[in-house]
Amino acid sequence: MNFTIKLLDVVAFALEDLPEQSLYRVRVGTVIDEYDAEFVEVEFSDLQGCTYALEARSP
Repeated sequence: MNFTIKLLDVVAFALEDLPEQSLYRVRVGTVIDEYDAEFVEVEFSDLQGCTYALEARSP
């Protein structure tokens, strides 16, 4: 399956658990920056809209 992740897409964090950063595969984040074809910056926020993690990830 071929797909493209774009700015402001909502994505599920599904590659691995990172408990030291409170990130788990069930977390959902928003793409806030596109570095290149290899990496995007994903912001994870709580229900009040406060950011608790930023991650540069490969789609």
